[in-house]
Amino acid sequence: MDVVVVEHNKKGTLDSGPLKIFTTSLKNRNFINYRSPVNKKREAEGSQGARQEDDVYLILLYEITELGDLTFRFMSDKYLAANIEKGRLKGTVSRDGWLKVTITDSTSNLNQFIDEADIDQLFGKPSKPYRKLVLPLPSSSK
Repeated sequence: MDVVVVEHNKKGTLDSGPLKIFTTSLKNRNFINYRSPVNKKREAEGSQGARQEDDVYLILLYEITELGDLTFRFMSDKYLAANIEKGRLKGTVSRDGWLKVTITDSTSNLNQFIDEADIDQLFGKPSKPYRKLVLPLPSSSK
């Protein structure tokens, strides 16, 4: 699925661009995973700095409320790091100024880990709700 990301930049204007996302369901929970746009941005700027370690996928838990609002919950690097260090999940952890976690385990082991994890610890608090934009239908002229 393609979505459009819109964000404020340092110049005070808006940047926008496409982002390819994939949705997955696991035990009545819905997830979005997407490729981090870091390398795409570097490629678009003509930078030679694209690195394989930057080519990562991010996993988010998403929920749609009864009112139709959308919330996201990002994976907790601290929770993942603790579980990688305990051997419950394969991956790497580095703390060079900030915590960087990379999961290297198989998809089936990751699915099992998510299924057995404390979801509130793994994914943290929901984002503020995103409300669906309802545009008025164009009026028909007769």
